[in-house]
Amino acid sequence: KRIGVSSASSSHAKDGEETYEKKYFEKTDAQVARIQAAVAHSFLFDNLTANQKKEIFDAMFEKKVAPGEVIIEQGDTNADNFYIVDSGEFDCYVNGVNDGKPVVHYVAGGGFGELALMYNAPRAATIKCCDAEATVWAVDRGTFRHVVVNSRRQQKKKYEGMLKQIEILSNMRDGERSKLADALEPE
Repeated sequence: KRIGVSSASSSHAKDGEETYEKKYFEKTDAQVARIQAAVAHSFLFDNLTANQKKEIFDAMFEKKVAPGEVIIEQGDTNADNFYIVDSGEFDCYVNGVNDGKPVVHYVAGGGFGELALMYNAPRAATIKCCDAEATVWAVDRGTFRHVVVNSRRQQKKKYEGMLKQIEILSNMRDGERSKLADALEPE
């Protein structure tokens, strides 16, 4: 069972969703500014409202990572956190790919660990800290799923409703409309 510092529950499980408890970790203004800078270019946070971003930022906690430390292990089925790099560098390795060399290199602003949280799947890669100490901001599974995944789900429903009202697209099958809604990007 996952545990963490939390306040009162802000929603209840329904329709098979996990119970969500809002979390808050005290941060200085400088730390909040670093988090904002780190997520500024992350597509996961692009469409979140200011309140949703604040909820994510409130729930983030700082984690120092030692040189050579493995922060995510490929195949791990207990994925608890999504990480944003604040400082330092990380390499991403996938078993059987690229002859044991890194497939991705993460620096400040890079994020990893979202796939296992979004799809309740085992970790798809191993993430290892490079040669110097690093710092990441981590957000737990429950907060990530509640804020990021649910906001994307709500946005998709909104787009599907909008597409359904467009006369030329009104005869599309629901599956086709759903795929089109997935592809839409606001401008």
